[in-house]
Amino acid sequence: MSQGATISIMMIMVMVVVGLGIYLMNEGTCSGPDSDASYKYNDEGECVIDKCNSGYVLEGNVCITDSCSGPDLNASYKYNDDGDCVFDECNEEYFLQGGVCMKSVDLSAIMKAGLSESTDCTIDGYTFGQCKSTETGEVLTGDQGNCGIGTREKYPNITGGATGGGTCEANTTEDCEVPCRSVCTAPDDLWVTDDNVECKAFRDGQSVVLGSESGYCGQGTKVKTLTLPETTNLEEYKTSINFSSCEPEKVEACSVPCENNLVDVGCPTSLNSWDWVYANNGAVYTEESANRVINREITLSEAEPMPPISRQAAIDSGALDVITGNID
Repeated sequence: MSQGATISIMMIMVMVVVGLGIYLMNEGTCSGPDSDASYKYNDEGECVIDKCNSGYVLEGNVCITDSCSGPDLNASYKYNDDGDCVFDECNEEYFLQGGVCMKSVDLSAIMKAGLSESTDCTIDGYTFGQCKSTETGEVLTGDQGNCGIGTREKYPNITGGATGGGTCEANTTEDCEVPCRSVCTAPDDLWVTDDNVECKAFRDGQSVVLGSESGYCGQGTKVKTLTLPETTNLEEYKTSINFSSCEPEKVEACSVPCENNLVDVGCPTSLNSWDWVYANNGAVYTEESANRVINREITLSEAEPMPPISRQAAIDSGALDVITGNID
């Protein structure tokens, strides 16, 4: 073989070796730290993950198992392309219904066996509606005239459905009772004014006794005290008038004639208007009778009160806020 031919062959062999090296560097496999992945060289000659082994997915730069767990113990989960753990499928003998894996029932086997097993709904207690009057249909509040016996809806709290022809308990109606709030029914004559009780009023922010000794006259108030009658069945009588709900004292109007040079205390001022508000438990009177009281034409006990309204009427009109309890 000539020297020129030998040199040509050697050059060809060098080129093959260099090309093989380049191939191995750029297209060949290499190894890395993750045993669950296969590696390869990229275009820059770096050894990088090529793909994850079967049963694993790539998340970041690490191969993790393709399965994960979720809230349904009867289902299997897997990672999606975004790396989120999502529902995959129901386990064997379960089927998906309403987003939950339910156990399959072989109805054909039951029919062949001639069985007729059924399961009724399971419940966890009851929910009750409001107690309403059987006469008016209005909600009983406990106020006088709006209390006592009524009816309410009864709803079973169903936690499991019926199967195999089973039944569920239906909504029913039952009797209910809203106790009447205790209201004092004692007659007015049980509140008695003691002979020594003084008729008082306010003048210039100071309490004064009306009469010749103080030198003042005009309209004032005095206190009456609840006094029970003498009876052999006192406790029975107290129960009959709801004694525990009765006020021990009441305030009534009184007056001393302005004569013999006595000084009239005049009308209430902002400093003592509480005395008028407190009188007769804060009752509200008609404008006409209130003016007659101010003009000394009648006493406060003779004034005509405004007619009361029911609690529901106060709510409907916006006068009573049931949430805060404030009265407008």
